[in-house]
Amino acid sequence: MTAGNRVLADTCVWVAYFRTTSPLSEALKKLITEERIVTTGVVILELLQGAKTSKTKELIKETLLALPVLETTLDDWVLAGDLGQVLRLKGLTIPATDLLLAAVAKSNACAIFTTDSHFSFVPNLDLYSVPPATV
Repeated sequence: MTAGNRVLADTCVWVAYFRTTSPLSEALKKLITEERIVTTGVVILELLQGAKTSKTKELIKETLLALPVLETTLDDWVLAGDLGQVLRLKGLTIPATDLLLAAVAKSNACAIFTTDSHFSFVPNLDLYSVPPATV
């Protein structure tokens, strides 16, 4: 898997994957099958924190820990802070966890797969778009 093909799925996409069958969850399933999905600690944290049962928690661990995990570096934390400051000066406040996710994606040349529109304000962040369904 080359860096340019990797996709970092945001927590909101994983929630859809674990809860429903939808075009969003099907797109994630396809990326998993293609071995293009990576994850990072903040996504694992958010999903485990939101697990309502032990069974769900174990399913989340089993699924995400089988993926390549991008480690968060000090440079990622600094980049996240820089991004947050630039956006805040423009009147935009993005959750710190999402700034960190964007920083990890940028430093690892990954696209972000998300439904959160605020990622579109992060400069030079590659956003993954679900391809239109073919008939």
